[in-house]
Amino acid sequence: MSKLDLVSRVPGQYERQTFADIIRAICTQSNLHAEGRLAGRYQAQASVPVFAAAAVGDLVWDNNATVYASVAAGLGASYVRLGWICNVASPTNATWQELRLLTGSGSTIPAVSASPITNSLGSDVALNNTANYFDGPSVAQGTVGTWFVIGTVTLQDTGIASEFFCKLWDGTTVIASAATENYTNTAYTTVTLSGFIIAPVGNLRISVKDPDANDRENPIQ
Repeated sequence: MSKLDLVSRVPGQYERQTFADIIRAICTQSNLHAEGRLAGRYQAQASVPVFAAAAVGDLVWDNNATVYASVAAGLGASYVRLGWICNVASPTNATWQELRLLTGSGSTIPAVSASPITNSLGSDVALNNTANYFDGPSVAQGTVGTWFVIGTVTLQDTGIASEFFCKLWDGTTVIASAATENYTNTAYTTVTLSGFIIAPVGNLRISVKDPDANDRENPIQ
């Protein structure tokens, strides 16, 4: 359907057939547009517009609507490109973004494993070097995927009140960290850390350092 422009066809004096043709052309394009028919949109095309001038919100419809694979990372949902909308107006170099409609096929949520990996220690870990972190529970999960990690340790300094530094990590990247202290040498304190990590490079673990001697770490994970 060409753009509706009939001004040049209006005769200088009344001609029944010419006016009938004009009214018929108006009705045809109006009906096509009202019915959602692409033939009623004269500017439809198959590629991104290259119009020099456009206003924000201007639409150009796709006359080759096809199902495309999703470009969102981790999603399998496909979509149909309906056309393009101008998002940056310009008299010389307007820019356009695709208008997309999900088809409902594919998975819109990345697959998540429902089987957690857990581990715990059967005995205390001595924190006998004030310069080092000592590992508590750890798991061997591999290096692929995104992981939600949670770890818990229970801590006691058997000699004096003490401060403890804890971190949840893969040996390189710290997911979460915290500091705590017990106020007497008979008290216990518990720390729980959690967070997400992508593609861990080593076993996921929770580790503790104490700047004082005579300590132990009692994992309860």
